[in-house]
Amino acid sequence: MTFLPIQFWTKFKKADFGELDSSEILNLIQDYLDETGFNYVKRKENKIAFHKADGWSSFNVKSFLHSGVVKIKSNNGDLTIINGNWMVFLIAIPFIIGILAADSKFSTLDTNDVDMIWYAFYWIFGGNLFIRIIAHFAFKSAIEELVRKNYTQHNL
Repeated sequence: MTFLPIQFWTKFKKADFGELDSSEILNLIQDYLDETGFNYVKRKENKIAFHKADGWSSFNVKSFLHSGVVKIKSNNGDLTIINGNWMVFLIAIPFIIGILAADSKFSTLDTNDVDMIWYAFYWIFGGNLFIRIIAHFAFKSAIEELVRKNYTQHNL
């Protein structure tokens, strides 16, 4: 089981692609991440965790993909590549703390203040969640392209 609230699955069937090596595919993905400027790429046996790990990547509007996890599962020769992210939910923590504090008996916040916290949460969390979904969907497409390109090069 993969605990990623945002996740996209890409399945490659053995009948369509033959034998695909999961470590070779992880090598392709790791090379792609290195080429696109990810500073932190940590690889384990069947997954890669990545992050841009610099303070300026959030100001780059051309690149929405900042962090995530890529995991490969093999089942009877078929490969499933899962990419996704869970870090977007860290944004919710300060808002939840603020809303819980506003509901306490010691709070001096007005209901309008609490409403402003909720509206800020909707915009910041919702916008970030939407952008991360778009980024990981585009990354899923890039992974598919890498695997298809590598597969056709091997079979020529």
